[in-house]
Amino acid sequence: RSGDIVVLPLTFGYYVNDYRKPNDWNVKQIVAWDRPYFDQLSLLRKLRYVAAISPSTLYDNVKAKEGRESILKNHPSRRLLSPEEALAHYNAVAHLQSAFSYGFVNMNSYGDMQHTCLTDKKTVRKAGYGVPINQIAPVNSASLSLLLETIETLRDRGVKVFVTAPVQLDDDTTRSPTYQATILDIWKTLRHNAVPVLGNPTDYFFPLDAFFDTDSHLNCDYSIERTKTLVAALKAKF
Repeated sequence: RSGDIVVLPLTFGYYVNDYRKPNDWNVKQIVAWDRPYFDQLSLLRKLRYVAAISPSTLYDNVKAKEGRESILKNHPSRRLLSPEEALAHYNAVAHLQSAFSYGFVNMNSYGDMQHTCLTDKKTVRKAGYGVPINQIAPVNSASLSLLLETIETLRDRGVKVFVTAPVQLDDDTTRSPTYQATILDIWKTLRHNAVPVLGNPTDYFFPLDAFFDTDSHLNCDYSIERTKTLVAALKAKF
């Protein structure tokens, strides 16, 4: 809506990879979260998306389709809900949650995951770095164009848009000269194209004990620290 502020903490992989070339991961995300987007694609693009699905994912989905009655019987919460049903369910049970789970009922009204305060370094799963770690990766022109078009569309609606760096694990790989060169080049390219960036690409580097279950999810203490840094960067723009 007009007057809103949108902050895009895109992972660095979104800048260097061509969004038009689907892979197994983004096909699963699109089908799960934005099926109308898939439905409106041309037949050729749909075929490319289908071709990107790995054999193991295809097998798992066929098994789930065949066993859907048993799955829903054992896990009734996996039933597809309408927006109205989902909101009613959230209002009824979200305040009763006492432990972490992957699901919309484990979020507060701002969309933040809850119950993320206990951290065991041994259980933090590394999700990957998103960009090549052995060579400098340039920004993909098609993905940059999509970002610029998205920003312009939001601006036309009266929305202020900012791009910030993603949360990253601070380790030997992310501090390596090659990785640093890649993310600094991303930031240089964004600024050259007048993208309103907040801060620097290393602003949200955190140690291993800052994360909860994966190196994409900060625990409750460090999520507060990230918010403070982000708010300070936003205030500097106004």
